[in-house]
Amino acid sequence: MVVLSIALLSAGVCLSTLSVQRAQEKLVDLEATIVSHAPIAEPAATPERELVPPLLPGKPAYAARLYPAKALYVVDGDTLDLCFAVWDDTLLTRRLRLLGVDTPEMHPRKGTPEEKEAEKKRAAEAKLFTAGFVESAPVLYLEYSGKTDSFGRILGDVISENAAGVKRRLTEVLLQAGHAVIWEK
Repeated sequence: MVVLSIALLSAGVCLSTLSVQRAQEKLVDLEATIVSHAPIAEPAATPERELVPPLLPGKPAYAARLYPAKALYVVDGDTLDLCFAVWDDTLLTRRLRLLGVDTPEMHPRKGTPEEKEAEKKRAAEAKLFTAGFVESAPVLYLEYSGKTDSFGRILGDVISENAAGVKRRLTEVLLQAGHAVIWEK
């Protein structure tokens, strides 16, 4: 546990928003998630799925873009801090920006005071919706696109899987619930 905590601290976990004890509890949950998955083997590229660049230097690229993950903090409706397994025993923590959707801003810059207040309210609803999605999921995966944005956030999606094996994408659920719009940039 101490080694994992140190690894997460060196990987950039922001513990100012979480207590060390809560972060350690989340690590225990993530360890259980990782142990329940088969070891990750190096797959071959297929015509419909090209290899994604590795997140760690010296590690092979993945064709399967899904990484077992645990949400540490929901920044807003379309941005989360995730801890995820990129190799058998390697955990990373990164900020994820959901790819292809946009939710209202927590701190809007444009509009009248009334419009800004309405957007803040919609943003808070989207954030609560996203938090509910990740907290209620028994199993979460990060689907990494292999890209980052101008702020250094990785771009991708979060996928939940229930006990019956049914998978749902956070981006699709946000769009269906009306908390997000399609974002093409």
